[in-house]
Parts: sequence; structure tokens; C-alpha cells
Amino acid sequence: MLSNSQVRNRIDAINELVANHRGDNDHDRYAVTSYDVVKKGFIPEEYQEEFETLMQSKIGDSNDSPLTLQEQLSYANYFAMHPEKICGLMEVSSSGAFPVKVIGKRQDVERVINEALGKTDSDNVRKRKIRIFQFQAQAYAYAQNL
Repeated sequence: MLSNSQVRNRIDAINELVANHRGDNDHDRYAVTSYDVVKKGFIPEEYQEEFETLMQSKIGDSNDSPLTLQEQLSYANYFAMHPEKICGLMEVSSSGAFPVKVIGKRQDVERVINEALGKTDSDNVRKRKIRIFQFQAQAYAYAQNL
């Protein structure tokens, strides 16, 4: 989890990254570029090295006071602070409105919900086995009545 000063450094680094690559936006208005994705807070591989360098240069520049709501919600900072809340893998999409998509399966969603509720996988496995045994018992009882 990122500290408040790290989140502020992340905001500053993304702002600087966007400013540095503003000219990269000369493209078909319907095509999604890496620049568009960076503006949403997702750092693609081609910008990762530059972003890390900018983050390193910002160390010590920010205070650790509580974040404002705008700071928490800008550039997907909430998910940067809480990566465990993402139900799958983040990937670049072709949509201009939603340039980042999350690809996950039902198990990913169940895992995140169970972690939030404090349940473990062993609880789920045990409950599943109990349901299977109950079903088998009902099937056996039904077969005996035929």
C-alpha cells in the first residue's frame, strides 16, 4: 500500500509524464494511445522506466498529511493504494472512454469479496464439500425410495 506522500509523488510524476508527452497525442481521435492511458492513471510498459525515474526524483518532496478526496480519486490512485481490490489483471483496451479494462474470472471476484469479508479459501472448500455430501445423501435417499 502506498503512503500519502507516495500518492502525491505519483500524482506529480503522472502530471509531468503527461506534460512531457503531450505532443504524442497527434493521432486518429478514435484511436487509444499510451498517452491517453497515462492520463487515466495506468502506466504502460513503454512509459514505466520514465515513470519510475520521475517517482525517484520526487522522493521527499511531499508531506504525509491526509489525502483529499480529489487526490484519492485522481489517476486511479485508489487502486494504486489498494491493488487487492482489483479483480483480475489490468490491460489496455481500445475504448476511448475506458482505456483500461480489468480481465478477471469469477474466482478472482470471489477471492476479492471473500478477502474483504475475512473468509478464507478453506472455508469455501469445506462448504462446497458439505454441499456435495448433502446432494449425494439426497440422491442416495431418493434411489432407496425407488
